[in-house]
Amino acid sequence: MLKDIVDQPSEGITLAAVYELSAEKEMVWNVYLLNYKEESIEGVLVVSKGYGEPDENTVETSVLRHFVNEIPAQSFARIEPLQEDLFALNNEYFVTYYLGSTLFEKKFVFAPYTISAKNTQHITFIGQQGIELL
Repeated sequence: MLKDIVDQPSEGITLAAVYELSAEKEMVWNVYLLNYKEESIEGVLVVSKGYGEPDENTVETSVLRHFVNEIPAQSFARIEPLQEDLFALNNEYFVTYYLGSTLFEKKFVFAPYTISAKNTQHITFIGQQGIELL
């Protein structure tokens, strides 16, 4: 499988932590994968984990895996909710996906304390307030 991964930059996809109103009318954080490409991406696997040393104690969260069959061109998909007690950690997302028959991978990391309501900006692509990793 490693031989199938192309050693070239994965461009046109990114992650965003979005601060939005939940169905229960509470403000919550959700992580979205944004596909800016002109083509669909398929077989999308997102592996997430948190890690760091807040208060001088090493902390590592469970590893979560999320699968999305397809994210159409110029579209996005919600990946997972993000709890505020994890903001003190590095929140890492490792994304693999197929573009045609080629497998791509990319790692994204929200650094500690970067996810905050005061750091949000309007993300035109999804029409929400959030923090987009570029």
